[in-house]
This record gives sequence, structure tokens and C-alpha cells, in this order.
Amino acid sequence: MDDLLKLAERYGARVYLDEAHAVGVLGDSGQGLAPKNPPENLICMGTMGKAFGSYGAFVAGPASLRDYLINQARSFLFTTALPPAVAAASLEAVKIVAAEPERRKKLWENIRSLDDHPSPIFSLPVSDAVKTMEISRRLLDLGLFVQGIRPPTVPEGTSRLRLTLSSAHSAAHIVALREGLKSVHYF
Repeated sequence: MDDLLKLAERYGARVYLDEAHAVGVLGDSGQGLAPKNPPENLICMGTMGKAFGSYGAFVAGPASLRDYLINQARSFLFTTALPPAVAAASLEAVKIVAAEPERRKKLWENIRSLDDHPSPIFSLPVSDAVKTMEISRRLLDLGLFVQGIRPPTVPEGTSRLRLTLSSAHSAAHIVALREGLKSVHYF
């Protein structure tokens, strides 16, 4: 990230960082991949609906970007503000992530116990859309929610299963997932 930001600064460019799967999960304190003191050429986007368990999203960057988005972004101009309870829940979730690093530690223990993966979101390729949804249904019958992803969400021939681990999963959940995937002949 540092090298990319330096290169962008050298050429007068900005870096847009999609932190949707990183905030709350990656970084020393769950801040994502962005540096703790972001430079002016960094624009970060994140979501409150994944690690924070809330709703909505954010864009962070220099004041000039904020002013531009407030006054020019149609998707912002013509939307309704989040309900105060949702904004309060999001703020509380950010505080919890910062104050309770043991949750992130447990998450990474769960990730490592299943696979050496860089994220708690796993994409398991299946290719065939019908087969993907059949496997997803069979896993659900076993009490495992493993979402099937198929066209038009992904290109034809790239259907996949998507699973997401959390710090709330126990070792028994991970074993059940592994056994469930074996039983549907994924592994």
C-alpha cells in the first residue's frame, strides 16, 4: 500500500481503496489496509454491513472529495439518510472492533483452522450454476449456510460457493463445515 501511495503521489494521482472486506478484519486494529494516518491522495470506501454487522457504507478521503460527493453524487443526493439507530449501531460496532481485539484474533484462528486464506470470505469454485445451487441447498439441509453464487452475479461458467467465517463460529462449526463439504463431494 505504501509503495502504491508513493507512486500515486509522484504522478499526482489518487488511490481508491475498496475496504469492504477489510475494515473490522485486517490491520493492527481492524482499520483495514489503509494506513492509520492516510495521505490526501487516498480515498477509502467501506461497508458497515460486513464485519460491523450494521447497514450502509462510507467513503473517506480529503475534504474536497467529501464536498464533491455531497454536492454532486446523485446516489447520495437522492437518498434518504440512515435511521439514527442504524448510525448509532454502526458507531458502536466500530468501538467494539477497536476495544475487543480478541474477536479479531478468534476470527483469524477460525480462518487458519479451515484454510490458510487471506480473508474470512471464501470462494469455492464449482463452475456449473445448477450444481452450485444444488450443493448450496444440500449444505443448507445439513444446517450449513453456504451461499451459491451464479450468473448474472458472476460470469457464466464461474459459479461458486461463498462462505463467511466469523469469530462466533466454534471449532465444532468448522468441523461440521468441513464434513458437510466432504459429504456433498466438494472436497
